This record gives sequence, structure tokens and C-alpha cells, in this order.
Amino acid sequence: MAKKKLTARQRDIERLAKDYQASVTGLEPEYQSVFGKKTEALSGYEQQSKDFQKRLEDYQKSLAEYKVNPFEADKIKGKFRWETLSKAGSDDPYTWGYVIDGKWRAYNNLPEGYVEERVGGDYALKKKAIPKFTEAAPEVADTSQYDAELEQIQAKRKTLGEGFEREKAERKSSQLRAVSQRSRERPMLSKGVTL
Repeated sequence: MAKKKLTARQRDIERLAKDYQASVTGLEPEYQSVFGKKTEALSGYEQQSKDFQKRLEDYQKSLAEYKVNPFEADKIKGKFRWETLSKAGSDDPYTWGYVIDGKWRAYNNLPEGYVEERVGGDYALKKKAIPKFTEAAPEVADTSQYDAELEQIQAKRKTLGEGFEREKAERKSSQLRAVSQRSRERPMLSKGVTL
């Protein structure tokens, strides 16, 4: 089938369409670049969020372990003071206590972090350090700059589309004007009047 030859108006609109398409295609790399930067900023936040979540879960596990057993595994066996002295002196050698860090400590004067297993018990226990979590949650990346740039590109694209549609409408209305003007200039010929 033979291809129908385009009229001047159709060629003009086709040229406009190609120009419009080229302009829109020219905006695509800029759009992709800005969108890629925005995606990269957000993926960085997602990775930080995942890492933070993992550290928070580890903290919660260690806290649960602490609640189950807040003491170190090693127990310190209690003794009477006279058992640790080479000579019993006048310093109440019958006092019950524990040797902690190489020093004898009375049951009622234990260093901070140590407690008796039970009152009058055989062992002293050292408390584990309470797990702490002071890390702040990661902040969401500020993508407002990228959003503004993307909106500008969308506005350019919209302006190009409106310009294309306006040009098409102007060409169509100019053709209609030309046809209607021709009929007004030669009214007898347009109505088929013969002399």
C-alpha cells in the first residue's frame, strides 16, 4: 500500500512533534541524574537504619541476658578474717568477709558492684555492668533539594507539552481562518454560483 503524502500542515505538526520529543528526551538525563542522587541519599539512610536496628537488637539481647543473670560467673568464697592473716590481731579476727582484688573486705564493707550471694552466704558475687545504649536513631536524609529539582524538571516538561499543544492549536486555527477567509473573499465561488 502506498504511503499517503503528508500535507504542509501535517509536516509542520510532525516537525513540531519531533522537536517536542527531542526536548523531552533532552530532559531525561538531568532527571535521571537528580533521581539517582535522591535514591542514593535514601539508600544511605536505609543502610544506616538497618545497622542501627541490628545494634538495637543486640543491645536488647544483652539486656535480656543481664536480666536473667546480672552477676559474673566467678564466685568469691568467703572466709573469716583470721584465715587470711598471718597473725591474728586485736582487729576482730572473727569477722566474715571476702578477699577481693587482693584485699580482705568485710561482708558489710564490700566494694561497689559486689554483693553477697545471700545474707550470711558463702560467696560474694560481682555484678555485671548494666548494658547501655545511648546511640541516637539515624536521621532521615534531607531530600527536599532533590525534590525541588525534580519538580523544576517536571515543570519544564509540562511547559514543553503546553507549548506543543498551543502550537498545534494555533496551526489548526490558522488553517480554519484561512479556509473561512477564502470563502468570505469569494462568496459566489464558495456557494457554487455560476453566471
